[in-house]
Amino acid sequence: MFISSIVLNAVFVIMIAFLSYRLTQLDQDPELYSFDLATDDFYIRNIEMVVYPDSIYVGEQYLDRNGDEKTFDGISYGLKLGGHMVASVSQADDPFTLPDAAGGRIMMPTNNLIKRVKIGNVDSLEVTIEYTVDGKAKNVSEQFSLNEVKEVSRNGQRPVIQLSDQGTVMTYHY
Repeated sequence: MFISSIVLNAVFVIMIAFLSYRLTQLDQDPELYSFDLATDDFYIRNIEMVVYPDSIYVGEQYLDRNGDEKTFDGISYGLKLGGHMVASVSQADDPFTLPDAAGGRIMMPTNNLIKRVKIGNVDSLEVTIEYTVDGKAKNVSEQFSLNEVKEVSRNGQRPVIQLSDQGTVMTYHY
């Protein structure tokens, strides 16, 4: 009788500790990371990632042409966060001349929710972009920390991250 009372008390204490832990996780505010990517030829605008304690939501982005006199033959890009692919887009032909493109811009509906993933400020975002413009194939692959983006976003500005063959440069306009 005494042993069963101790076991029941131990189970009760463990359940209270577990529930308290889960409630503190639920009470945590999500982190918003909002930025744009720029290549020499086009922008990927309005990249927004909402990071919860155990999941990530990635909203839609849009492609915006950088200059009018360029002809594209396919654009693909991927965003990998903490080793997890969170967005992957591939568009054949020239996306800026498709029927649903307007004024040199086209929406990319990536709306993804990835569950059971833990991401923090120190995790890196890997960006891979492959495209062909004016008959020339281009590949850009860069990596940067979410912490870099967060610090800029806190200032009320959406950072534009310039990707090029010479390396990544953070700019602070928009």
